[in-house]
Amino acid sequence: MLLDSKIFIIILFLFFSAIFNSANANIVNMKINLIKHAQSGFLSSGTILGTVHISSLEKHCGFIVWGGSSETLMNDNKYTINSLSVPNEKLNISLVASGTQPYAVNRNGLLIDTTSESTDINILSDGDQSVRPGVWQLLMHGALAKCQ
Repeated sequence: MLLDSKIFIIILFLFFSAIFNSANANIVNMKINLIKHAQSGFLSSGTILGTVHISSLEKHCGFIVWGGSSETLMNDNKYTINSLSVPNEKLNISLVASGTQPYAVNRNGLLIDTTSESTDINILSDGDQSVRPGVWQLLMHGALAKCQ
């Protein structure tokens, strides 16, 4: 099936709720809100593609978020994901939230410093790029940061 260049980019984000902590398992909930009408073609750096909402009712001092095996970590919060429908097509994205710092203990991702029950992470186009219509997958994991 050929995709017309005016067709919207179809972005498929799969998120897993991660259960972590040794003695008492804490549950982190994640959900995605995609920006409607994200079109193929030229994407300028910083274009918002979607938002990840992460939450937990458990006591914590932050959230830890990291990618799965479907994407390549470029640097801290920047990823390259491959199209599932167009061979050799790549999309560079970055995850951006306030109060973040790189987190690289056993995984490469972000530590979001917050005690609030929830926070949002923006998914942005990282760098100016031309993108053909396609289906994209981003696997994400989340955990609670323990209080020291």
